[in-house]
Amino acid sequence: ASVAVGSSHDGDVPEAADFSDGGVFFVLCAMLGLAARMTLGRSGVPYTLLLLVGGVVVEAAVNSVDGGLGMIGHSVSSWTALSPHAILFVFLPALVFGSAFAVDYHVFTREMGQILILAVPGIIIATVLTAVFAVLAMPYSFSWYDGLTFGA
Repeated sequence: ASVAVGSSHDGDVPEAADFSDGGVFFVLCAMLGLAARMTLGRSGVPYTLLLLVGGVVVEAAVNSVDGGLGMIGHSVSSWTALSPHAILFVFLPALVFGSAFAVDYHVFTREMGQILILAVPGIIIATVLTAVFAVLAMPYSFSWYDGLTFGA
């Protein structure tokens, strides 16, 4: 499947990018993630750690093999070229919703005091420390208002 992603230099015919290989990596990741989830439930190895190591291994394999693993390499390349805005606006809300939906309501309400005690001062401290760094160490001559805005 070709999708027009821009215009050519002469302005007549739009350039087309082939995104058909992108589905290969998506399906492969979904199958490997499902297999990992099913087998690691009993072992005690954190799922996110396995995904991180798996991602590093796949990227190293794609970059080290001559030809880049063929269709899988093209698929990985199409996913790594994905816009950061697409990740922010498409994938992040789904991940946050999935995590929020899985929270046990009774545990959340019981721990709300501790969450607020840690979160509110933590955000304030991080904002102030980032503002101090922005005002004193960065070469942009930020005012304290600019530094606090940058820190927030």
